[in-house]
Amino acid sequence: MTHFKSLSCLLGALFLLGVAIVPAAPASALEAGTANVTTTTAEAVSQRLPVQSYRADFTARVGDWFIYARKNGSDEPRCSAVREEWSQSLYLSLDQAGWSVGTDSLFRVSGTREITLNGVQYVASFDDRSGLPSFTPDAEMLQALGETGGFIGFAPGSEQRMFSLHQSGQALDMVRLCTESRGLMPDTRPEVKPALASDCPDVSAYTPAYGDFTDLTVKNLRDDPVQVYVLSQYKDTPEFLGSVLREHSLQTSIGNIYLVADLSGHCIGSPMVVTESGQVLTVQ
Repeated sequence: MTHFKSLSCLLGALFLLGVAIVPAAPASALEAGTANVTTTTAEAVSQRLPVQSYRADFTARVGDWFIYARKNGSDEPRCSAVREEWSQSLYLSLDQAGWSVGTDSLFRVSGTREITLNGVQYVASFDDRSGLPSFTPDAEMLQALGETGGFIGFAPGSEQRMFSLHQSGQALDMVRLCTESRGLMPDTRPEVKPALASDCPDVSAYTPAYGDFTDLTVKNLRDDPVQVYVLSQYKDTPEFLGSVLREHSLQTSIGNIYLVADLSGHCIGSPMVVTESGQVLTVQ
């Protein structure tokens, strides 16, 4: 009798708190796909809460940038543009506190540090309290971040920790659009913008093969960094790998096809097919 009384009290408390008790669907209904308790409960919650208080679904593509919104609790959404190069990422973010530039290519960095923006050295004040070393750009830095054909380096003069800013101006505009829409996807989804210029070769004329693993060295004899793309059997379109200032060695496969572009997305030379071990791709 005590157990029934406790259960009655528990049900009464849940009723006062407004928690709906949804009975489990019979096995026959689950097999037929006619019962969805989770969806039913979520729909009931969404009718009681304003959409803006918990939803952030903005996503967009600008070349090799991915723009998205993230929302924590009742806070205003934080919109970011991120690009990945050689397995390291660069983030350009905007929230109520303003703009921030962060990268996971640095680890536990705080305080002042020299960076390079489009070949010009700046001093940035880093903070890693969020777990991602980042700094707040001033007006001059923010303008430089949006310039066409630019790049940013977190270790000036080094091949490491460097990112192309190709199409960063469009990416920043998309972050602003994300913020203005409070992290929600507009009725008209933003158009995907290609990374490579229209003067690049038609890659559909090339068929990558699959061969043994090997090493490839990219040597850049130009003054500015170049962007490296690969076309393999695993992708229908060229995949962006990263930027090269002077020289970069990577693992690849015999039969892969490489394209090189400048910081404005214009291709340099013809695509190169990897045909032998230890091949060198020279850009001039």
